[in-house]
Amino acid sequence: MLLNYLKIAQRNLLRNKLTAGINILGLGIGIAACLVIWQYVQWERSYDAFFPDAQRIYRLNTHWGDGKLEERFATTPPPLAEAIRNNIPEVEAVSRLYYWSDFTMRPDHDFDKIFRETKVYAADADFFKVLKFKFLAGDPATALQNPTSVVMPRKVAIRYFGKKAVENNHILGRYLKGGKDGGTPWKITGLIEDLPANTHLQFDFLVSSNSYPEDLHRNQIWTWPVMHTYMLLKKDIATAAAQRKLNQLAQTYALPSLQKNNEATKSASLFLRFPLQGLRDIHLKSDLLQEMAPNGNATYVNTLSTISLFILLLACINYINLFTAQATLRAKEVGVKKAVGARGKQLVTQFLTESLVLCSMATLLGFVFMQGFYQGAASLFGKGMLQQLWSAPQMLLIGLGIVAGIGLLAGIYPALYMPRFQPLQVLKDSLPNGLQGGNIRNALVVFQFVISIGLIATTLIVNQQVSYFKNRQLGFDKENVLVIQNDREIEEAREAFKAALRQNSAIVQASFSTGVPGLQTYQTRDFSTEGNSDKGKGINWYQIDDAYLPTMGMELVAGRNFSKTIASDTFGLVLNESAVRALGLQDPIGKYLIKNAGANDEQKLQVIGVIKDFNFESLHHTIKPLALQLLSDFVFKDYVAIRISGGDLEKSVAFVEQQWKAFEPNVPITYNFLDQKLDQHFQAETQLSRVLNLFTGLALFIACLGLYGLVLFIIERRRKEIGIRKIIGASALDILFLLNKNFLGLTLLAFVIASPIAWYAMIRWLENFAYRIQLHWWVFALAGLAALGIALLTVSFQALRAAFNNPVKSLRNE
Repeated sequence: MLLNYLKIAQRNLLRNKLTAGINILGLGIGIAACLVIWQYVQWERSYDAFFPDAQRIYRLNTHWGDGKLEERFATTPPPLAEAIRNNIPEVEAVSRLYYWSDFTMRPDHDFDKIFRETKVYAADADFFKVLKFKFLAGDPATALQNPTSVVMPRKVAIRYFGKKAVENNHILGRYLKGGKDGGTPWKITGLIEDLPANTHLQFDFLVSSNSYPEDLHRNQIWTWPVMHTYMLLKKDIATAAAQRKLNQLAQTYALPSLQKNNEATKSASLFLRFPLQGLRDIHLKSDLLQEMAPNGNATYVNTLSTISLFILLLACINYINLFTAQATLRAKEVGVKKAVGARGKQLVTQFLTESLVLCSMATLLGFVFMQGFYQGAASLFGKGMLQQLWSAPQMLLIGLGIVAGIGLLAGIYPALYMPRFQPLQVLKDSLPNGLQGGNIRNALVVFQFVISIGLIATTLIVNQQVSYFKNRQLGFDKENVLVIQNDREIEEAREAFKAALRQNSAIVQASFSTGVPGLQTYQTRDFSTEGNSDKGKGINWYQIDDAYLPTMGMELVAGRNFSKTIASDTFGLVLNESAVRALGLQDPIGKYLIKNAGANDEQKLQVIGVIKDFNFESLHHTIKPLALQLLSDFVFKDYVAIRISGGDLEKSVAFVEQQWKAFEPNVPITYNFLDQKLDQHFQAETQLSRVLNLFTGLALFIACLGLYGLVLFIIERRRKEIGIRKIIGASALDILFLLNKNFLGLTLLAFVIASPIAWYAMIRWLENFAYRIQLHWWVFALAGLAALGIALLTVSFQALRAAFNNPVKSLRNE
């Protein structure tokens, strides 16, 4: 019997090739798009899940504010870890991770093989008690105990010593020669498996924190959030209990330090907390200052999940609509079968079998399309080729689930409804309204276009916001600025290096500084006016030379720039407009400010200039106060910013590399372009825009396929009516309007439903940005017109063919 049903299904597919092809193609595309997005979403949600006891591991953040200004850091002050060890017994282990600096390294066997390492973190000895990486060699308990100890991933070891040495376990105990002269020996005490891509922890070296300079290692400043701190809670310990004790530590140690020299000393609004964040939440739910790298975004991942479901739903609606519509054309077949004795159960099985066969073909095609989608995953998701997260058995189960779910859903309506009516009804061509009237199909078409219009409007607004990010005037010129990570290699020879660069006419300016917009390298210093040291303000601060402002294209609104010929500028200060407002300065030029009043590094500085506000952080955040001081000897990393004129950038970069090598032959150059670095801050939005562009197009294509198939069905049902209308004088335009008017009304109804939903969703999304576009009514009108135009074109194409057909052919069988 089953074989007979399959034969009938085959005959019906061959008899209705176009409708079947539309069904299979639309559903196949929907399945492929949905599965690709689901894999990406699963990947994003898998971050850091591979760590043992990941559910008990937390990162500590810092959140402080005074009622007017709030700051949220992914880092904490240095003394917090020791305070946790001594005061919170519920914590099994705690460790700090600190970005120290760049390193120049050589393997012990080849002095001329030089590497510049920019992903080096210093970690406490207990680091591997909290975050248990897989060790290939060495003891995780002792690997970071001694100074100048190094733990590296497998791929880094291969880079230095070769694959054969790694395979033969000839890495442990060997040395790296650090520094430009190779004079500092670093002993390899651990080799770990390569870090998976789905972790927020990405490093090439871990060095022992006991290698810190003494002044940093013993630093007890509670208001200096500089270290990433992780802790492992003991089993069966509630997070809330640990958080309460952390809050007590903040009240006992950190808040008094914050209150010192702060105008809000007596203000109840002043607060400082160390909130816990689950390890697995960091990638998608953390966008704080001092993140290790830009993270993902849970909202966008959830949006993609929703889009994938919408696309699959559109495909399913098309499938159900066309299958049920096609089934009504076979009503006489059902009537005849019932008249000759066919039972309802047999008819139900027949329709379900045909639906499952059709859905099986669509699912197989979807898997083929999915492989094609993988080829474009690198540009779409920015992750390279999507990994095959699902095994073959999983894919088989997913395929069977899709076939069963969609196939049964599509086939159940005609299978259960059609066998109910009497053969006489069918043979008289008087089908019940529930099947013939099309109310359910109309509702599904409206739902399709609600989704389509919503996606079009959403895509337009996201594209506008991304374009706004890319083209917004930031207060400086980000184009053609090359930024070298210097780390004090070129220190005494700064002026000579800049002079050498300016020999090339393509080099407009070059400057040294300890901060560059977008790099989050800023520190905070306390500033107060003379006589008001108890009313200080924590203000972002970094050092620049006299060429920095012209190199970055920043605008002075008052006073002057630093000058290397004016000795007193060593004690000068340039503020941005926000800092002037924050400090309440009237006519700031010439005013004196006290930096870090009462501290060892207290300085009296004179304001010599005010620059126009510029965005030195992501556009997700408002512009904060900033103080710039003349560059002097600096302990940590600095940067060389080089402005290049247009033209041959590759030639200019090659010249810069040549000059660097002349000054630092033993230190490889590390650089990037400023505009590319800044673009990383809205990488998630750019990615969302790309995904929306592609999958909105797919959604419209699927909707048009379904609409086209539905028009074919309607024309087939009204073929005789159209022929009669033409015989009595109806024109082609009359026929076109007749077939279009219903879809026109459905599209307008969808627009009315979709617009307020999309408006509300986009308002909520735009709240994530400090600087954002304004929503305009025309965006939603354009989305509606686009959907209407697509619907009319789809319907009209087939309607015109019907309008120009010879009416005699339509009535020939009467």
